[in-house]
Amino acid sequence: AVSPSAIDVDTILQPSPVPQLPLVADVSCTESLCCAITQDRDLMCWGYNDEGNLGAGHKGEVSAPVPVVGLKDVQQVAAESEHSCAIANGGQAWCWGEGHWGQLGDGTKPEASPTAVQVQTLTNVRSIATTDGNSCAVNGDGAVYCWGDGYFSDSSMESAKPVRIKGIEDVAQV
Repeated sequence: AVSPSAIDVDTILQPSPVPQLPLVADVSCTESLCCAITQDRDLMCWGYNDEGNLGAGHKGEVSAPVPVVGLKDVQQVAAESEHSCAIANGGQAWCWGEGHWGQLGDGTKPEASPTAVQVQTLTNVRSIATTDGNSCAVNGDGAVYCWGDGYFSDSSMESAKPVRIKGIEDVAQV
C-alpha cells in the first residue's frame, strides 16, 4: 500500500496532453471514457470499451484516441459510461455502446453496438444528452424527444425509438 503522504497530489491533478489527439473543439468525459470533437469535426474516443462504448467498431479498452466509425461533421457529443450519442452528418443523431434498454434509439434493443447507429425519425437535431439508460435530443422545432429505459416520461415505459415529451416546447438545449 502507498502511504497517502507519498502521493504527490499536485502531479496527479495536473492536466496533461492526450497523445495522438489533434486540436480539439469540444470534449465530453465520464469516469471511464472520453470523446473529443476535433477542429476538423471528426470524433475520437478513448477509455472503457468492453461493450463497444467508443464506437470504434470493436471491443476492448483503448488508451489512445480512436475515431468513431462513420461519423463526419460532428457538432456535439454526449458521453456516458454505458453509451454515447452525437449529432453528426448534417444534423442526424447517432448512438453507440450498450443498448439493452433501447437507449441507442434505432428501434432495437441490442446488448451493445460497437458502431454508431442512426437514431430513428429524428432530423435537424440541435442538442443531445445521455444518462444511464436514456438519451434525449432537441430537434430544430424545439421539441424534446427521449428514448431508452423510460424514466424520461410519466409512464416509465421503455422505448427503443424517440418519444416526444409532451408539454415541453421551444427548448434550445438538453
